[in-house]
Amino acid sequence: MNELFGFLKKKKPTNQVKFLREKKGMTQKELARSVEEISKAKMGKMVPLSWQTVRSVEEYRYIPSLGLAQLLAEALGEDLETVFFKLN
Repeated sequence: MNELFGFLKKKKPTNQVKFLREKKGMTQKELARSVEEISKAKMGKMVPLSWQTVRSVEEYRYIPSLGLAQLLAEALGEDLETVFFKLN
Protein backbone atom coordinates (compact mmCIF):
# COMPACT_ATOMS: atom_id res chain seq x y z
CA MET A 1 0.00 0.00 0.00
CA ASN A 2 2.81 2.43 0.84
CA GLU A 3 4.29 1.74 -2.59
CA LEU A 4 1.11 3.02 -4.22
CA PHE A 5 1.11 6.25 -2.23
CA GLY A 6 4.82 6.71 -2.92
CA PHE A 7 4.14 6.32 -6.63
CA LEU A 8 1.34 8.88 -6.57
CA LYS A 9 3.39 11.41 -4.60
CA LYS A 10 6.03 11.44 -7.33
CA LYS A 11 3.53 12.05 -10.14
CA LYS A 12 2.49 15.52 -11.21
CA PRO A 13 -0.91 16.28 -12.72
CA THR A 14 -0.81 17.60 -16.26
CA ASN A 15 -3.35 19.27 -18.47
CA GLN A 16 -3.71 21.10 -21.76
CA VAL A 17 -5.79 24.04 -20.47
CA LYS A 18 -3.26 26.77 -21.30
CA PHE A 19 -2.37 25.30 -24.70
CA LEU A 20 -6.01 24.91 -25.75
CA ARG A 21 -7.04 28.30 -24.34
CA GLU A 22 -4.26 30.07 -26.24
CA LYS A 23 -5.06 28.07 -29.38
CA LYS A 24 -8.63 29.41 -29.20
CA GLY A 25 -7.34 32.95 -28.62
CA MET A 26 -8.99 33.24 -25.20
CA THR A 27 -7.71 35.03 -22.13
CA GLN A 28 -7.92 33.43 -18.70
CA LYS A 29 -10.73 35.84 -17.85
CA GLU A 30 -12.67 34.91 -21.00
CA LEU A 31 -12.33 31.20 -20.20
CA ALA A 32 -13.56 31.80 -16.65
CA ARG A 33 -16.60 33.74 -17.93
CA SER A 34 -17.34 31.02 -20.48
CA VAL A 35 -17.34 28.39 -17.72
CA GLU A 36 -19.70 30.55 -15.67
CA GLU A 37 -22.10 30.95 -18.62
CA ILE A 38 -22.09 27.23 -19.43
CA SER A 39 -22.72 26.30 -15.80
CA LYS A 40 -25.64 28.72 -15.57
CA ALA A 41 -27.18 27.36 -18.79
CA LYS A 42 -26.73 23.72 -17.78
CA MET A 43 -27.44 23.83 -14.07
CA GLY A 44 -29.54 26.92 -13.63
CA LYS A 45 -26.93 28.46 -11.36
CA MET A 46 -23.57 29.96 -12.05
CA VAL A 47 -20.41 28.25 -10.85
CA PRO A 48 -18.15 31.20 -10.00
CA LEU A 49 -14.66 30.93 -11.47
CA SER A 50 -11.92 33.55 -11.34
CA TRP A 51 -9.10 34.01 -13.80
CA GLN A 52 -6.75 33.31 -10.88
CA THR A 53 -8.22 29.82 -10.54
CA VAL A 54 -7.78 29.25 -14.27
CA ARG A 55 -4.15 30.32 -13.88
CA SER A 56 -3.66 27.95 -10.95
CA VAL A 57 -5.08 25.06 -13.00
CA GLU A 58 -2.77 25.95 -15.90
CA GLU A 59 0.24 26.04 -13.59
CA TYR A 60 -0.71 22.68 -11.98
CA ARG A 61 -1.11 24.32 -8.55
CA TYR A 62 -4.82 23.46 -8.37
CA ILE A 63 -6.53 20.25 -9.41
CA PRO A 64 -10.14 21.03 -10.33
CA SER A 65 -13.07 18.90 -9.24
CA LEU A 66 -14.55 16.59 -11.86
CA GLY A 67 -17.44 19.00 -12.41
CA LEU A 68 -15.17 21.98 -12.94
CA ALA A 69 -12.88 19.94 -15.18
CA GLN A 70 -15.87 19.01 -17.35
CA LEU A 71 -16.97 22.64 -17.57
CA LEU A 72 -13.45 23.74 -18.52
CA ALA A 73 -13.29 21.06 -21.22
CA GLU A 74 -16.66 22.12 -22.62
CA ALA A 75 -15.67 25.80 -22.60
CA LEU A 76 -12.56 24.84 -24.56
CA GLY A 77 -14.62 22.77 -27.00
CA GLU A 78 -12.81 19.53 -26.14
CA ASP A 79 -13.58 16.28 -24.37
CA LEU A 80 -12.40 15.76 -20.80
CA GLU A 81 -9.69 13.25 -21.77
CA THR A 82 -8.10 15.70 -24.20
CA VAL A 83 -7.82 18.46 -21.60
CA PHE A 84 -6.95 16.40 -18.51
CA PHE A 85 -5.17 13.32 -19.70
CA LYS A 86 -2.50 11.75 -17.50
CA LEU A 87 -0.13 11.88 -14.60
CA ASN A 88 3.40 12.74 -15.62
